[in-house]
Amino acid sequence: MLRVSLEEPAAAAVAAAAHGSGGVDPGQCWAMAGAHGWATVRLARTVTPRRLVLQHIPARVSLNACRSAPRSFRLVGLLAPAQDASAPSAGTAALASAPTS
Repeated sequence: MLRVSLEEPAAAAVAAAAHGSGGVDPGQCWAMAGAHGWATVRLARTVTPRRLVLQHIPARVSLNACRSAPRSFRLVGLLAPAQDASAPSAGTAALASAPTS
């Protein structure tokens, strides 16, 4: 199950991402409606995420100076739909610097 809060024009990008492909050109990203967005992914089996990659094009090539780039995020894992979120991980995206571990 992939559930994403999106504006209608981004539906093609979500469909491509859900099938393991998608564009890397500006404008082919998951456009969230408004200042907040979320995505829910149901996996076929339990996994232990070791890394989360949040990408955006560099500010120097952005058409809007990265004003629409994600600034913060939260990753929440649930073992069953009825459970409360456990051990959320949160972070802040730093677009001008290299990724940190």
